[in-house]
Amino acid sequence: MTAERESDAVDLAVEEPTTPTPEPIPVHLTVGRPGLQVEVTDAETGDAVPEGQVTVTTDRDVTKQAPIDAGSVTTTLPIATGTVTAVVGAPRYDDATVEVPIEEALTTADVALDPSSGTLVVSALVAGEPIPGVTVSIEPATGDSRAGGGEVDGEQNNEQTESASTSAVAPDGSDVADPDGPAPGATGSDPSPEIGVRTAEVETDDDGEAVVDLPAGRYSCELVLDGPNADLFAVQAAEATVEPEAESTIGVYARFDWDPPEHVRRRAAGLENTIRSVAEEATADPTIPLYFAGVTEALLECVAALPDSGQYFATSTQDPDEVAEVTVGAAEAALEAVGQAMQAEGVREVIATRSEPERISPQLDADPDALLEYLEQDLTVASVESRANEVGATLDRDGERLRSVAPLRAVVQKALTLVPDDTSTTRAAAMEFAALLLLDAVEQSLARSAIRSRLDGTA
Repeated sequence: MTAERESDAVDLAVEEPTTPTPEPIPVHLTVGRPGLQVEVTDAETGDAVPEGQVTVTTDRDVTKQAPIDAGSVTTTLPIATGTVTAVVGAPRYDDATVEVPIEEALTTADVALDPSSGTLVVSALVAGEPIPGVTVSIEPATGDSRAGGGEVDGEQNNEQTESASTSAVAPDGSDVADPDGPAPGATGSDPSPEIGVRTAEVETDDDGEAVVDLPAGRYSCELVLDGPNADLFAVQAAEATVEPEAESTIGVYARFDWDPPEHVRRRAAGLENTIRSVAEEATADPTIPLYFAGVTEALLECVAALPDSGQYFATSTQDPDEVAEVTVGAAEAALEAVGQAMQAEGVREVIATRSEPERISPQLDADPDALLEYLEQDLTVASVESRANEVGATLDRDGERLRSVAPLRAVVQKALTLVPDDTSTTRAAAMEFAALLLLDAVEQSLARSAIRSRLDGTA
């Protein structure tokens, strides 16, 4: 007989643990090293800076350098770089330093550079004389630019000369570019202007100079003549290089292509012949008449010197043809007035002596500058009358010690007749100028021994 064994059932189930199972933690792995991209632009224009260098120092004192290419530079960094210091430098720009936190696989930083600046002193000249109050245009120089269309101020002109020399010299001795050759400082044929340079317009001061601060770079400078006489000038551009924190100088030149009209030159020659004949053919002592004829000669010298007064006509509204014509007309009127004065009562007795003639001339302020300045003034006949009264008072005072001052008084009276009633024209201004010169000559004559000796009868 078999005996069966009974046993209790056993529960093998596993109880849930009392500690919860942790949630899975995501892990992001970066493959490769982080990078830094720097975009470099001009702070004023926003243009990309074409070349330069970026020096990067990490927070672990690792330093790297990379060149700027067309305004951008990219470099890799050590793993786990937190922050870098980037020093950005480029030619003709001030360095910039930036702190950049590295938070991405490729971190981008934008850096704007301020252009380095220098000072440019521009001198505007014509025939070696400064031109005040004229505008000078300053443009970025390009790789294929030329320093003007030929040479001016006695140098070669490209429009009038078929062949040009390979180099030239400006009136101040500085180099001027060959019109058919590369511009000074040009490197290759790239026509694009240098990044960073600016355009500007400046006006010259009373000394014909203008001073301007510009970003470092190459510039082309040229006179801007836009007045009524602009077509009488040939201008020449010149190139200058502005260096950082330095002063550079450049001369820009114009040539005044003008001569008095032919009919004016003929009239002037006729007056010279008349004065010469008085000296050679006079039957009486011509010392006093020729002395006052010196006013006419001074006016003719003004006309002859007008072609050298381009610095005045560059900015003036006066027509040089008209100035030459009215000045010769005033010279004719002055000589005629002297001739009539020598025929006045009491004058013939003074000049009829057979003394040995002496050729002297008054010392007059009658150069072109004085003439042209006078033509710009708003004067009336009252200025001549006032001056005549001053000279008359001098004759009253000093005449008491002389036998006769009749020739001098006669010239004063004739000087007053030169000024027309309408004083608003250029012709009237020239006649006023001639009248005042005659009055100056009268006043000076009292101090000239050759004149006084004839007035007191001791010649």
